[in-house]
Amino acid sequence: MWNVHGHAGAAVRITVNNDNFCEHVRQHGYRLASGRVTSEGMTSMVSPQFLTRWELTDAADSVHHFFFHKRASFEWELEYRLIVEASGPVCIPLRDEIIESVVVRRLQSLTPTSRN
Repeated sequence: MWNVHGHAGAAVRITVNNDNFCEHVRQHGYRLASGRVTSEGMTSMVSPQFLTRWELTDAADSVHHFFFHKRASFEWELEYRLIVEASGPVCIPLRDEIIESVVVRRLQSLTPTSRN
């Protein structure tokens, strides 16, 4: 993932507990849906199901599910997504107890080393 999406450069991965993070977002007054991105042949585990919980039309429901489905060639990413319903920009500060880990991949030395 670092090499493909970070182009082998500096990157940061922040890991959070999904349940705690989603509850934190809800406490700020937002509706959200979350789940693992699925590929062909996989059963969707998106929670909540938009149609019943968000009272969407069939057409709107089908559009929302596009956010959680990818081609099978990307299944290796094990991606998890979150949709926050908002009419404008969303800025929610994270509490320290929600963060489980922070991993930093630093850049390699910019000065080439010589090998003799």
